Amino acid sequence: MLVFACVLVLPACKKEEEPEAHDDMVNTEVKVQVNFVQNGAAFDPTTMLIADSLGVPMKVGRLRFFVSRPIFLDDVGDTVATFPGRYLLMDQSSNGVAQTIGQVNGHLHELHFGLGLDSVTNHTDPTTFTQPPLNDPTMHWGWNPDNGYQFLQMEGFYESNGDGVVNALDNGFLYHCGGDALLSFKEVEVHTDALSGGTLVLVLECDVNALIQGLNVVDDPVSEVVDATTQRLMNNLSNSLTHP
Repeated sequence: MLVFACVLVLPACKKEEEPEAHDDMVNTEVKVQVNFVQNGAAFDPTTMLIADSLGVPMKVGRLRFFVSRPIFLDDVGDTVATFPGRYLLMDQSSNGVAQTIGQVNGHLHELHFGLGLDSVTNHTDPTTFTQPPLNDPTMHWGWNPDNGYQFLQMEGFYESNGDGVVNALDNGFLYHCGGDALLSFKEVEVHTDALSGGTLVLVLECDVNALIQGLNVVDDPVSEVVDATTQRLMNNLSNSLTHP
């Protein structure tokens, strides 16, 4: 009888010692939104110009870049959530559109992410992907697939004929930054909570003036290789992104 009683009692005691399930935890859908700005105002390339380091006016026709594999850290540097399969394409033509990162529960002190793609993903055939943005052939060097994807695209026209107007009658500029060596990383302090469910939108600003710091568009209007110009642009891209 004593042995039988112990058999009944011991499992009950063990069950009481098991940790409680956290059924009250509520995941929050976290999104990120990039606002392209100039001098604190929303950047509208149809009416606003930028200027290179020598003051040459430039009209932006295309501006977009990859954000990849975001990670959230808490106040002590511990990982809250990672999203190794998440890739986002930030496009000036859809300025201010929020894109989903994923479900999170916790305090978010810092957001870390890549600007560009990791080497494995970079050298994957875009036709194998069915979901955007990695299935977008216009972000890939289709004519030279060994180069992979373009991490940053910046295209348009610059004042070249002296008429004071920047349009398709002027010379064009084209910067396509890509290649494993140009993968850059960014971290921003967001210091917010994702604890109560619903949706949380983290806003970043991309300062288009900061993006072209140090460029000389007349002497170097085109670059599609890893060189000083594309390296500077990727570094400028990192510096241009802030959390207001």
